[in-house]
Amino acid sequence: MAGICQLNEKLPAHILPCTNRAYVVGATPAGTTVSADSVAANTVGERIDVRHDSSINSTALVAIAADSIIARARLDSMKATITIPPHCGLELWDVITTYDTVAKQDTNYRVIGYTFEYDTRQGIYRHTLDLCAP
Repeated sequence: MAGICQLNEKLPAHILPCTNRAYVVGATPAGTTVSADSVAANTVGERIDVRHDSSINSTALVAIAADSIIARARLDSMKATITIPPHCGLELWDVITTYDTVAKQDTNYRVIGYTFEYDTRQGIYRHTLDLCAP
C-alpha cells in the first residue's frame, strides 16, 4: 500500500511481558505423566507458562499444546492500530507492511478488524485498521 499512514499506538496485550516458554503436563490413560517444553526463538529472560491438562494423553499432543501457547503469546504481544486513507481492497486477515522512517525498518501486520467512518462536519473518510502479528 503506497502513501503515508500514521501508526497510532501500541495496544498493551498484557500487563506482564509475553510468555516465551511453555511447559505442558498431561496424563496417559495408564496414569503416567507426559510433558513437553517449548521455547520461543531469540528470547531474553524467561517468562514461563505452566499448564496441567489431564485430557492431553500423549507426548505428541503435549508438544503441540506447548507450541500453540507460544504461538498465541506471540500473536497477543504485537498489536496496533493504524489510520489510513480509504482503501476498499483491504480485507480481514490481509497482511500489510508498514515502514518506520525513523528506525528505517519494515514491520508486517495482519488485519484483525477495521472501522470505516465518515465525518460529516469535515467531509473526511477515515479507515482505521486493528492489527496483530502475522
